[in-house]
Amino acid sequence: MQPLKIVFLGTSASVPTKERGLPAVYLEYEGRRFLFDCGEGAQRQLLLAGKSPTSLDAIFITHYHGDHVFGLPGLLNSMELNGREKPLYIFAPASTLHRIRWLVHAIPFSPSFPLVWKPVKGREVLWEEKLFYIESYPLKHSTETYGYIFVERDRRKLLKDKLDELGVKDWKVYRKLKAGEEVEWNGAVLSPEDYTLLVKGRKVGYFVDTAPVEVPPVDYIIFDATFLESEREKAKETLHSTVKEAAEVAKRAGAKKLFLYHISPRYREEDPLLEEARKVFGNVEVARDLQEIVLT
Repeated sequence: MQPLKIVFLGTSASVPTKERGLPAVYLEYEGRRFLFDCGEGAQRQLLLAGKSPTSLDAIFITHYHGDHVFGLPGLLNSMELNGREKPLYIFAPASTLHRIRWLVHAIPFSPSFPLVWKPVKGREVLWEEKLFYIESYPLKHSTETYGYIFVERDRRKLLKDKLDELGVKDWKVYRKLKAGEEVEWNGAVLSPEDYTLLVKGRKVGYFVDTAPVEVPPVDYIIFDATFLESEREKAKETLHSTVKEAAEVAKRAGAKKLFLYHISPRYREEDPLLEEARKVFGNVEVARDLQEIVLT
C-alpha cells in the first residue's frame, strides 16, 4: 500500500499554549497534499514539520471560528510572495464561506495563483481521484460545521505465483483481473476472487468542534476531545465532546486507533486524558504538535 502521511500541526482548542498550536492537520498521499483547518501559525508549523506551505493542493475548513481560520491570510500571502502559480482549492461550509473570503481579503491581497472557493453543503464527495476521495460529514456545533473523511479505494493485488503456474504473462489479463473482471484464457475462466487478493483501503476521519455524533466506519479517527468527563456540562453547553465521548464514538465506528484532538488549554498532562479514554477504547493516543504518522 502507498504511504499515507499525517502531521498534527496544531492540537489545542480555542487558544494556543506553549506546547500546542491551533488546529491544523496535514495529510499527504500519492503526491497530493491537503490541509484540514488552518489555525494561527499553520504556515510556520508546516515549515517546522519539513513540509512546503506552497505545495498544498487544497484546504478543508471545518467551520468559521477563529482558531480554525486565522492562519489562512498569512498562509495565502506567503504563497503569493513565493510565486505560487497552480490553483488552490479552499472548501468551507456554504453558509460562512463568504466570511472566510472577507477574512482573506481584509488586507489588500492579489494572489498570483487562482483561488478556487468551494462551498460544502451536507455530505458529499469533494475531491475524487483514482486511488482515493475525500468527503464531508455534517457535525453538531454552534455554527455550520463539517468533518472530513479521507477514503482510500479498495484495490486488488495480483496473486502472481498462481498466475505464473498457469503461464499467464499478458498484462491485459492482469489489468482485467485487478479491475475485478473475469477473464477467459486458454479455454478457462479466470476469476478475480481466485487470482487476486482484495486489499481494503484505509479511512481516516477528522471530526473536531462537535458534540458527540455517530460517524461512518473509519480506521483512524481524529476526534474532538476538548474536555474531561468532569466538565461534561461545559462540553454540552459549548457543543464539544469529552474524552470519554470521543472514545465511545471511536468504538462505535470500529476504529483501529483514536487520536484525541482539540485539547483544552486547561489540560497540560496527557495521563488523565489517556486514562479516561482507555476505560472505553484501548488504542488511543493524545495528538501532539508536529507529530508525524506514516500509515503503510
